[in-house]
Amino acid sequence: MSKTFSSSPNFANGYPTPGPQTPTPQKVMDHIYFLSETEWKNTREQDTFDYIVIGSGFCSLAFAERILSKEPFSKILILERGPFFLPEHFQNLPLPYQHTLGGLSETFPWTLSSKTANQPPGNIQFQHGMVPFFGGRSIMWSAWCPRPTEKEMAYWPQETIDAARSHFESAEKLLNVIPADQIDDDLEPEVLNHIAEQRPVYGIMQKAMQNMLASNLDKIPSATRSMAAPLAAGSGIQEGLDFAKFSTPSVLLDLATKPLWT
Repeated sequence: MSKTFSSSPNFANGYPTPGPQTPTPQKVMDHIYFLSETEWKNTREQDTFDYIVIGSGFCSLAFAERILSKEPFSKILILERGPFFLPEHFQNLPLPYQHTLGGLSETFPWTLSSKTANQPPGNIQFQHGMVPFFGGRSIMWSAWCPRPTEKEMAYWPQETIDAARSHFESAEKLLNVIPADQIDDDLEPEVLNHIAEQRPVYGIMQKAMQNMLASNLDKIPSATRSMAAPLAAGSGIQEGLDFAKFSTPSVLLDLATKPLWT
């Protein structure tokens, strides 16, 4: 549900009455995008929806985007257990935001088995938790999106393999997946030269590391392949950043405020 600045007269620069004196980040977002507690009560009791989606992560975005592209007048209610926390991926924000990763930003509604937690070094000994905020895990993920190989899918159910194959391309398009060695390909030469000096990780350094790894892959017993990491590049590019990791908040908010005729 989307509302506008003029939805209440006392938001107009303090005329004819003073505006709210105790704003919070959540109240600001509620006023524009989300349902307040009062509106949520009315919604539960009186409104009807064509679709109700649980969570605001990748699957929620994919579902909403696909439904609205086919049925633009559909009314979709997206439920998220937590409040608005970060506007986009934490690595797209100033460096201090890295400390928001883990800790209270994740919940673990399970207990790992001792077999998993006590595995020898070199094995995966943990499981990432759930991120109970708007955007979910998308605001704190690696953005790494490789397609699994035939060998890696060897023990998957055939129905799952068929479904994955049929949706790889559309999923990569939705997440704007770009190989790490192609992130800078569309830049002008003078811009590319400047970025290569300031941020070589996706340019000169990336290609050098790829070549080194490819020529020494046989020295790593557990390695099966080497490739330029397929990364989901998202919100931020349109704001002038050369690369930003994909997250769902800005895209979902854009869907919520987009006129029906676009």
